[in-house]
Amino acid sequence: MPCNYFNRLHLIWMSTKTVQGKLWSIAPRYWSRHIEPYFLRKYHEVFSKVKLNHETLLLDAGCGSGLFSSLAIKKNTQVIGIDAAPGLLKIARERNPKNNFMKDDLESIAFNSDSFNIITGFNSFQYAGSFENLLTPGKARIENRRALGAGHLGQTRIE
Repeated sequence: MPCNYFNRLHLIWMSTKTVQGKLWSIAPRYWSRHIEPYFLRKYHEVFSKVKLNHETLLLDAGCGSGLFSSLAIKKNTQVIGIDAAPGLLKIARERNPKNNFMKDDLESIAFNSDSFNIITGFNSFQYAGSFENLLTPGKARIENRRALGAGHLGQTRIE
C-alpha cells in the first residue's frame, strides 16, 4: 500500500511533459506505422483550410513522429515540431532531417509571442494539463495562443 501511495505522489510532482514523454516513447515505431496514418484524413482537411507556402512558419505542437510535419514540409512550409516524447522525436527527425524537432512542453513553449503563422496540434492538447484537472488543458492552449500572436488564424477545431 505505501508503495502505491508514493508512486501516485511522485506522478503528481512530475510534469505532464515528463510523464507523457515516457508513456509515448514506449512503442514509437508501432505508433508511427500503425496508428498515426489514421490521422491522414484530418491532416489533409487542415491543408484544404489553410494556406501554406514558403513564408509560412508552422509550429506542430505535439508533433509525434512527424507525419503531419512531413506533409507540410512537402508543401514548402517552414516547420518546427515540438513533443515531449524522445522516441517519437527520433522518428520525426529521421523523416525530416533538415527541420527542427525539439523536446518541449506544451504548457511553456520556448518561443516568443507572435513567432508563428500557424500552430497545429493533433492528438496533443488533451494530454497537457495538471493531473488535478485533466479535463482543463487550458494552460497549453493559452501558451500556444501566445506564441501564435495577434493577426494570425485563431484556433480552429476540425472534427
